[in-house]
Amino acid sequence: LIPASKVIIFDTICYGTSVIWNGEEFGKTGVYVDTLVSQVTGCDSIVSLMLKVRDVLRYDSYVNICFGDTLVFGDKEITATGLYEHTFKTAGGCDSLVMLHATVLPDYTNIVINAVIEEGEVYNENGFLGVSKPGKYTLALTTADGCDSIITLNLVVGKATHYIDVNICNGETYQFGTQVISESGQ
Repeated sequence: LIPASKVIIFDTICYGTSVIWNGEEFGKTGVYVDTLVSQVTGCDSIVSLMLKVRDVLRYDSYVNICFGDTLVFGDKEITATGLYEHTFKTAGGCDSLVMLHATVLPDYTNIVINAVIEEGEVYNENGFLGVSKPGKYTLALTTADGCDSIITLNLVVGKATHYIDVNICNGETYQFGTQVISESGQ
């Protein structure tokens, strides 16, 4: 008596695909057994297919994009805040789904400051130091997120104005430069 021979076949496929074995299609993880009769000996052979189906891998990725920049994601160019998905192939040839949560950061490139100082004063604010002449000044910075930040200062330098508060009695006068003042006013 010749014992039945046993053969085990191991196979792994990607989710969504199938394998045809002995004329049948299989697409789920499992053990599939078939008994074959040898044409040479007439004896039975038990053949087992141990099939494993890999799951689709899903990844969530979060990214910040500077205003005006473009991020290439798969076959898409991302320039707006939103949720984007793309299917990539893993090293094993199976699908991997990546969900990209993209956030476009605010535009920091058009910040304009209009300031007025008096002659003899110095403007030392908002990153500008030692500015004392009228004009347009630009300061290029990088935000904590690594984005470009451009601040424009429009500085006006005015003549210093001083006020003198003087009280005089009715009928008296006050000498201011070449002027003689006898009434209230400016």
